[in-house]
Amino acid sequence: MEQRDLARRAGLHHRSVQYWEGQAEIDPLAHAVQAIARAFGWRISPHH
Repeated sequence: MEQRDLARRAGLHHRSVQYWEGQAEIDPLAHAVQAIARAFGWRISPHH
């Protein structure tokens, strides 16, 4: 999936997707990460 398509589905700017894609580690509770997960139909639990 293209970053712009994912961003559109997640309701984010494509630079947010680009930013998180480039990170070595991500914050699973970050708003943008949660939105990206929902765009894929995933749910991230706050409990690891």
